[in-house]
Amino acid sequence: MATADFSVFFGLFQPLAAYSPAGMGDLITTTFAQGICPGIAAAPAGLVAAAISAVSARIIQFCRRDFLPNRYIELYDAPRSGALILRQTPVLALNTITLLPTSTTPLPFSADQFDLRPQVGRVIFRPGAMVWFSVENWPWAGLPIAGLDAIEADYVAGFGFMTNPLSEIAAGTSTVTVDATSGVSFSQAWQLAAGNTLVVDAGETTQETVQITAVGSDNFTATFALAHSIGPLLGSAIPPDVQLAAALMVGNIVNQADLTKQRESQGRTVGYEYVVRPGDLFLTPELRSLLTPYRDTLV
Repeated sequence: MATADFSVFFGLFQPLAAYSPAGMGDLITTTFAQGICPGIAAAPAGLVAAAISAVSARIIQFCRRDFLPNRYIELYDAPRSGALILRQTPVLALNTITLLPTSTTPLPFSADQFDLRPQVGRVIFRPGAMVWFSVENWPWAGLPIAGLDAIEADYVAGFGFMTNPLSEIAAGTSTVTVDATSGVSFSQAWQLAAGNTLVVDAGETTQETVQITAVGSDNFTATFALAHSIGPLLGSAIPPDVQLAAALMVGNIVNQADLTKQRESQGRTVGYEYVVRPGDLFLTPELRSLLTPYRDTLV
């Protein structure tokens, strides 16, 4: 039975030149919000920062999902179908699946023993992944079909990308060579850029946050307080429609011209649901149309 080293090293990078997460829970930065609603620049910095955090939380609540990539270790009851559906999607990496994790003899399995459908988070054993596998008991082989907390899943999910350093990271100012500095993940373009923040060893005792100071054709430079083993780096790539919705809501909070106000000025609004006061976290029909494709229907 194979096992895997499932420690996760990840960071939050700026997927596009105009965007980088300002905080662990923030979906946009002040700079991005000002690019959509220029009048935000006249608002107090503290108000804008608080509005961005509040708007990000409201969008996450409405969509019933976390957008920023993160590592999850979760317990699941045994699925009746034999296929496990992970709570967070899209899935960037499956680290391990452990059967009967609360028993005295837990059974850990490595990611290469499973078939993963990243967009929907479906996990099933691959044919031939287990000694006792046979066609007759597919797809139930190995996955318990009865029992509470019968399965533990360790995985990374969120809207982002992964790039891998080619060597260990030394403490101090280091230039880290990676296998990619740009690409496409879940139809979203991403690229590393100076000024991005990078979270390393999230959830571990060695976690730290660094800022990229330079990017080369196959590397980036940052100052690290600690040394880190080789492991994938994870970056964020928030969908453009979600970023736009967040910026419009921040514009409303600080009383700037957002999409709703533009419609009001054009005489195109009908119904009380379009009447939005400054400071509201109201999701107008236009904002809902931007966010609904990303709303998780599984509750």
